[in-house]
Amino acid sequence: MKVAVIGGIAAGLSAASRVKKENKNAEVVVFEKRGDLSYGACGMPYNLTMKNTPPEILYALDYQTITQKRGIDYRLYTAVNEIVPEKNKLKVHDFSKNKGYDYHYDYLICATGAIYNRL
Repeated sequence: MKVAVIGGIAAGLSAASRVKKENKNAEVVVFEKRGDLSYGACGMPYNLTMKNTPPEILYALDYQTITQKRGIDYRLYTAVNEIVPEKNKLKVHDFSKNKGYDYHYDYLICATGAIYNRL
């Protein structure tokens, strides 16, 4: 079973983690267009008031924990530009490699944030 998750912040990583917990054999891929790992937005005011504090302290988990311990393929700097639902396909662009590709999935979870981000 291949599960694609669009959005890698709190909701996306929570959904991806839940899928892996329920089905350890599932292939779960999270697409996050920025370089941010999952973080708790409620901690932002504290981070803004502490000078010289890196935003990484807001991260709930580090990259190694997400990918190795949880078994989630977490693709940073990778944007989903188009969803083709009739073919269970995503058109994806990896900014770190400046390369586009198609990703086929069985299930799709959209977790793009509180404000809908148009693809």
